[in-house]
Amino acid sequence: MGRILIVDDEVAIGQVLGAYFKRLGHDTTVVTSLADAEKEIAERNFCLVICDMFLGDGVSVDFIKHVKASCDYTSLIAMSGCSQVKGEDIFAKALKAGASATMTKPFTLNEIKAKVDEFCTT
Repeated sequence: MGRILIVDDEVAIGQVLGAYFKRLGHDTTVVTSLADAEKEIAERNFCLVICDMFLGDGVSVDFIKHVKASCDYTSLIAMSGCSQVKGEDIFAKALKAGASATMTKPFTLNEIKAKVDEFCTT
């Protein structure tokens, strides 16, 4: 299975996703900030990044651009509890920046597994 980076400042969500995908055979790394995510991307290759759009140290649009510029083979799922912020579609911004897919929280483990299976099967 593939290596997955999970970026979410909601610790419980990161822990649940990390444990779930590890149990399914993936190598998972969980971080809670964009700064830590950027360090991980610089040090390791990932088949997939699952990233919350709003973190304590910023909005993930620039991070998505960075991931796609530095390792375009890495797929990225952008997730958020809301898709509209100040009248702007945050998921449209994420897709324009290079995200492969989006997911609205809350979602089930089966729903996110289906997305992960699309991008990270080997």
